[in-house]
Amino acid sequence: RVGYENIFAWFKQHAPMDELPDAAYIDVIYQNTLGRAPNNSELTRHLSRLENHQVSREWFAVEIAESSEAAAQLIGSVMLQEGWV
Repeated sequence: RVGYENIFAWFKQHAPMDELPDAAYIDVIYQNTLGRAPNNSELTRHLSRLENHQVSREWFAVEIAESSEAAAQLIGSVMLQEGWV
């Protein structure tokens, strides 16, 4: 299992995120992890959690990276790269 510090370090290396507003930050995390933009309900929910300090940006990134959707995205990417599909 990859530690949360490694997950967040990877995001910081691959996208300049410190200066992004919360909505743009959420979009970058979704795009880089899930290969898609968040839908309106996801964006609203995550914005509320960040604005109300229910989750930090670091933990939000880890939650998305550890999601079942992210795992499926990763497996699909590996299968494409290896020519399995």
